[in-house]
Amino acid sequence: RVIDYKSGSKDFTKENIEFGLNCQMLIYLFALWTNGKETFPNFVPSGVLYFRANDRFVNAERYMSDEQTEKAVNETKKMSGIVLDDPIVLNGMEKGACGIFLPISTSPNSKGKGKMSFDELKHFKNVVDSAIEEMAVSLHNGDAAIYPVNTKNYDKTCEYCDYKSVCGIDDFDKIRENANERSEDRG
Repeated sequence: RVIDYKSGSKDFTKENIEFGLNCQMLIYLFALWTNGKETFPNFVPSGVLYFRANDRFVNAERYMSDEQTEKAVNETKKMSGIVLDDPIVLNGMEKGACGIFLPISTSPNSKGKGKMSFDELKHFKNVVDSAIEEMAVSLHNGDAAIYPVNTKNYDKTCEYCDYKSVCGIDDFDKIRENANERSEDRG
């Protein structure tokens, strides 16, 4: 697995992967999977996780029980990401795979948030490989178009960009709104 330690909060979603966002850790994971067989002959890609590395405080009532306090503290330890839905893998990452650290739910009604099948993992590898290939071809052809993202957690991308004054973008000439709608002209 690949873990990225963040000082802020960052959510990792499967939808972002489909949209070409938050793929850095997957690139590392897939590079090991593809090229690391000599060093790691039994390598099985098992997940990518964000861990908040800064101090997190717990809001606690004055007379909380030990169990309530432990539950509140454990909530601050949960990582964001996706992990392979395999009992051996899950138990290897967290004793009992009870969802304290891992972004998984152990409830029977869980929709599998935070878990991925091996087929999903292979699909994400294809998505990431295609995105890298598309970027390489575009750059080789001299195409470095301005094409910002405007979606949850990325709606202020240009507002805080250090290069806004030189890129020439005018109020999001072309933006990416979501995975199904690649671009929209504005203005």
